[in-house]
Amino acid sequence: MTRAVCVKCGQGKVGAFARCLSCHYDPEKEGKEVQARSLLLSDRYLTVSQLKEAGERIRSGAGHPFDEAEVGEVAGKLPDRATNARIGLLIGGVVALIALVLVVFVVAVFLALRALI
Repeated sequence: MTRAVCVKCGQGKVGAFARCLSCHYDPEKEGKEVQARSLLLSDRYLTVSQLKEAGERIRSGAGHPFDEAEVGEVAGKLPDRATNARIGLLIGGVVALIALVLVVFVVAVFLALRALI
């Protein structure tokens, strides 16, 4: 389970890209830079005590001191929305193909059994 801090309000949350349950900020709907900042405010990059400190700073209005070079580097490694959409379409297509094969198989079995009766 990934622990993270909301970039906007500083509250703890589960998952760097998860929507914040406190302020409803959703990094998934933002650009790669916000997603990179969200990832940098997770336990993939910070210890639990560092996450608590970052959350306190953000809640107090001081914000978190991001290294902009690191933000750019992490953002460059994130897939873009088009890649995510292609992956989603591929998975959906595979599921649809499996469903179609199962339907054809069930119909074939039904017809074979019906011919025997």
